Amino acid sequence: MVLVNSDKGRKLFNDISKDILLEDSDLDIILGGYNYQLKHPTELTPERSSIFEIFMNDRDKFLSNYIRCRVKCDRKKFYISAIKEIIKKTIRYHGQY
Repeated sequence: MVLVNSDKGRKLFNDISKDILLEDSDLDIILGGYNYQLKHPTELTPERSSIFEIFMNDRDKFLSNYIRCRVKCDRKKFYISAIKEIIKKTIRYHGQY
């Protein structure tokens, strides 16, 4: 199943549709299964905002509270990875809102 939510996505899907195998499907069957996310948005937990606030303001506390490592976490690698993800998401979603 493919969900297309924007003109950019529609163009991309149209561009690749000749190179992939497409098969018609019944939306009622798809929605009738365990696809909860297609029926209702995920409810945000009460902890979500506080977790993000801790992540943005106190990385050491975030690491100690929410990242479980069997060996000692390499904070420098964690920060680099986290920053890369933030940059990727910023680039990916830039201009969509």
